[in-house]
Amino acid sequence: MVYQSEFALETEMMEQLKSNGYETVTIRDEQQLLDNFRSILNERHADKLNGHPLTDKEFQRLLTMINGKGIFESARILRDKMSLKRDDESEVYLSFWDTRNWCQNKFQITNQVSVDDTYKARYDVTILINGLPLVQIELKRRGIDINETFNQVMRYRKQNYTGLFHYIQLFIICKYQNNHLYSFEVV
Repeated sequence: MVYQSEFALETEMMEQLKSNGYETVTIRDEQQLLDNFRSILNERHADKLNGHPLTDKEFQRLLTMINGKGIFESARILRDKMSLKRDDESEVYLSFWDTRNWCQNKFQITNQVSVDDTYKARYDVTILINGLPLVQIELKRRGIDINETFNQVMRYRKQNYTGLFHYIQLFIICKYQNNHLYSFEVV
Protein backbone atom coordinates (compact mmCIF):
# COMPACT_ATOMS: atom_id res chain seq x y z
CA MET A 1 0.00 0.00 0.00
CA VAL A 2 1.26 3.42 -0.94
CA TYR A 3 0.95 6.18 1.64
CA GLN A 4 -0.78 9.28 0.33
CA SER A 5 -1.07 12.44 2.41
CA GLU A 6 -4.33 14.36 2.68
CA PHE A 7 -2.67 17.19 0.73
CA ALA A 8 -1.85 14.78 -2.12
CA LEU A 9 -5.42 13.44 -2.07
CA GLU A 10 -6.77 16.99 -2.17
CA THR A 11 -4.50 17.98 -5.06
CA GLU A 12 -5.54 14.88 -7.01
CA MET A 13 -9.25 15.58 -6.36
CA MET A 14 -8.89 19.21 -7.48
CA GLU A 15 -7.10 18.16 -10.67
CA GLN A 16 -9.72 15.53 -11.46
CA LEU A 17 -12.58 18.01 -11.02
CA LYS A 18 -10.69 20.62 -13.05
CA SER A 19 -10.26 18.10 -15.89
CA ASN A 20 -14.05 17.64 -15.84
CA GLY A 21 -14.67 21.34 -16.48
CA TYR A 22 -14.83 22.82 -13.00
CA GLU A 23 -13.22 26.25 -12.68
CA THR A 24 -10.69 26.52 -9.87
CA VAL A 25 -11.12 29.60 -7.68
CA THR A 26 -9.14 30.74 -4.68
CA ILE A 27 -11.46 31.37 -1.77
CA ARG A 28 -9.84 31.38 1.65
CA ASP A 29 -12.55 32.87 3.86
CA GLU A 30 -16.23 33.78 4.07
CA GLN A 31 -15.74 37.30 2.71
CA GLN A 32 -14.13 35.94 -0.46
CA LEU A 33 -17.00 33.45 -0.72
CA LEU A 34 -19.51 36.32 -0.53
CA ASP A 35 -17.56 38.37 -3.08
CA ASN A 36 -17.50 35.43 -5.51
CA PHE A 37 -21.24 34.78 -5.03
CA ARG A 38 -22.06 38.45 -5.63
CA SER A 39 -19.88 38.60 -8.75
CA ILE A 40 -21.59 35.54 -10.23
CA LEU A 41 -25.07 36.86 -9.34
CA ASN A 42 -24.29 40.11 -11.16
CA GLU A 43 -22.84 38.23 -14.14
CA ARG A 44 -25.71 35.72 -14.45
CA HIS A 45 -28.41 38.39 -14.07
CA ALA A 46 -26.79 41.27 -15.97
CA ASP A 47 -29.79 41.52 -18.32
CA LYS A 48 -32.31 41.59 -15.45
CA LEU A 49 -30.20 44.13 -13.58
CA ASN A 50 -30.12 46.37 -16.67
CA GLY A 51 -26.37 46.76 -16.47
CA HIS A 52 -26.51 47.98 -12.85
CA PRO A 53 -24.86 45.45 -10.51
CA LEU A 54 -26.34 44.92 -7.07
CA THR A 55 -25.47 47.76 -4.71
CA ASP A 56 -24.05 47.03 -1.26
CA LYS A 57 -27.47 47.67 0.30
CA GLU A 58 -29.24 45.42 -2.21
CA PHE A 59 -26.75 42.63 -1.67
CA GLN A 60 -27.13 42.94 2.11
CA ARG A 61 -30.93 42.76 1.76
CA LEU A 62 -30.57 39.64 -0.35
CA LEU A 63 -28.24 38.03 2.20
CA THR A 64 -30.70 38.85 4.98
CA MET A 65 -33.44 37.12 2.99
CA ILE A 66 -31.44 33.96 2.24
CA ASN A 67 -29.15 33.48 5.27
CA GLY A 68 -29.95 31.44 8.35
CA LYS A 69 -32.38 29.07 6.68
CA GLY A 70 -32.71 25.38 7.44
CA ILE A 71 -31.91 22.64 4.95
CA PHE A 72 -35.41 22.46 3.46
CA GLU A 73 -35.83 26.23 3.13
CA SER A 74 -32.34 26.49 1.61
CA ALA A 75 -33.24 23.83 -0.96
CA ARG A 76 -36.44 25.71 -1.82
CA ILE A 77 -34.54 28.96 -2.28
CA LEU A 78 -32.13 27.15 -4.60
CA ARG A 79 -34.99 25.93 -6.81
CA ASP A 80 -37.18 29.04 -6.88
CA LYS A 81 -36.75 32.61 -8.00
CA MET A 82 -36.40 35.27 -5.36
CA SER A 83 -37.86 38.74 -5.59
CA LEU A 84 -35.55 41.57 -4.57
CA LYS A 85 -36.59 45.20 -4.30
CA ARG A 86 -33.89 47.43 -5.75
CA ASP A 87 -32.83 50.76 -4.30
CA ASP A 88 -34.84 52.54 -7.03
CA GLU A 89 -37.97 50.64 -5.86
CA SER A 90 -38.03 48.39 -8.95
CA GLU A 91 -38.29 44.64 -8.43
CA VAL A 92 -35.99 42.01 -9.89
CA TYR A 93 -36.32 38.22 -9.76
CA LEU A 94 -33.08 36.34 -9.15
CA SER A 95 -32.46 32.62 -9.44
CA PHE A 96 -29.61 30.76 -7.84
CA TRP A 97 -29.61 27.48 -9.76
CA ASP A 98 -30.84 26.67 -13.25
CA THR A 99 -32.37 23.20 -12.94
CA ARG A 100 -33.68 23.12 -16.51
CA ASN A 101 -30.48 24.15 -18.28
CA TRP A 102 -27.95 22.73 -15.85
CA CYS A 103 -25.02 23.48 -18.16
CA GLN A 104 -25.83 27.20 -17.83
CA ASN A 105 -24.73 27.05 -14.20
CA LYS A 106 -21.21 27.99 -13.19
CA PHE A 107 -19.33 25.09 -11.58
CA GLN A 108 -16.35 25.98 -9.42
CA ILE A 109 -14.07 24.25 -6.95
CA THR A 110 -12.01 25.65 -4.14
CA ASN A 111 -10.04 24.18 -1.30
CA GLN A 112 -8.92 25.06 2.18
CA VAL A 113 -11.66 27.58 2.91
CA SER A 114 -11.26 28.68 6.53
CA VAL A 115 -14.06 29.73 8.81
CA ASP A 116 -13.01 31.58 11.93
CA ASP A 117 -16.19 32.12 13.87
CA THR A 118 -16.87 30.79 17.36
CA TYR A 119 -15.09 27.61 16.24
CA LYS A 120 -12.34 27.38 13.65
CA ALA A 121 -12.66 25.05 10.69
CA ARG A 122 -10.96 24.51 7.35
CA TYR A 123 -12.76 22.61 4.61
CA ASP A 124 -10.82 20.35 2.24
CA VAL A 125 -12.67 20.73 -1.08
CA THR A 126 -15.85 22.70 -1.74
CA ILE A 127 -17.91 22.54 -4.92
CA LEU A 128 -19.69 25.80 -5.71
CA ILE A 129 -22.56 26.14 -8.13
CA ASN A 130 -23.20 29.73 -9.13
CA GLY A 131 -21.06 30.80 -6.18
CA LEU A 132 -23.01 28.87 -3.55
CA PRO A 133 -21.25 26.07 -1.65
CA LEU A 134 -23.42 23.02 -2.35
CA VAL A 135 -21.05 20.08 -1.88
CA GLN A 136 -18.38 19.64 0.79
CA ILE A 137 -15.72 16.96 0.34
CA GLU A 138 -13.62 15.82 3.28
CA LEU A 139 -10.59 13.76 2.30
CA LYS A 140 -8.91 11.39 4.74
CA ARG A 141 -5.79 9.31 4.39
CA ARG A 142 -5.67 5.66 5.30
CA GLY A 143 -5.64 4.93 8.98
CA ILE A 144 -8.15 7.61 9.97
CA ASP A 145 -11.36 6.19 11.42
CA ILE A 146 -14.35 7.01 9.21
CA ASN A 147 -16.51 7.55 12.32
CA GLU A 148 -14.10 10.25 13.50
CA THR A 149 -14.53 11.99 10.15
CA PHE A 150 -18.31 11.65 10.29
CA ASN A 151 -18.27 13.28 13.74
CA GLN A 152 -16.14 16.08 12.28
CA VAL A 153 -18.78 16.62 9.58
CA MET A 154 -21.54 16.76 12.19
CA ARG A 155 -19.50 19.24 14.22
CA TYR A 156 -19.08 21.43 11.10
CA ARG A 157 -22.82 21.28 10.52
CA LYS A 158 -23.69 22.35 14.05
CA GLN A 159 -20.91 24.84 14.75
CA ASN A 160 -19.55 26.22 11.50
CA TYR A 161 -22.13 26.11 8.75
CA THR A 162 -23.43 29.65 8.85
CA GLY A 163 -24.24 32.11 6.10
CA LEU A 164 -23.87 30.63 2.63
CA PHE A 165 -22.56 27.36 4.07
CA HIS A 166 -26.18 26.61 5.03
CA TYR A 167 -26.65 25.77 1.35
CA ILE A 168 -24.49 22.66 1.48
CA GLN A 169 -26.73 19.88 0.25
CA LEU A 170 -24.29 16.98 0.17
CA PHE A 171 -21.28 15.99 2.20
CA ILE A 172 -18.81 13.45 0.85
CA ILE A 173 -16.18 11.68 2.90
CA CYS A 174 -13.43 10.13 0.78
CA LYS A 175 -11.00 7.71 2.32
CA TYR A 176 -8.83 5.92 -0.22
CA GLN A 177 -11.36 3.68 -2.00
CA ASN A 178 -14.04 3.94 0.66
CA ASN A 179 -16.41 6.86 -0.01
CA HIS A 180 -19.49 7.92 1.93
CA LEU A 181 -22.12 10.41 0.79
CA TYR A 182 -24.46 12.15 3.21
CA SER A 183 -27.38 14.44 2.63
CA PHE A 184 -28.00 16.71 5.56
CA GLU A 185 -31.70 15.96 5.27
CA VAL A 186 -31.15 12.53 6.74
CA VAL A 187 -28.33 13.06 9.23
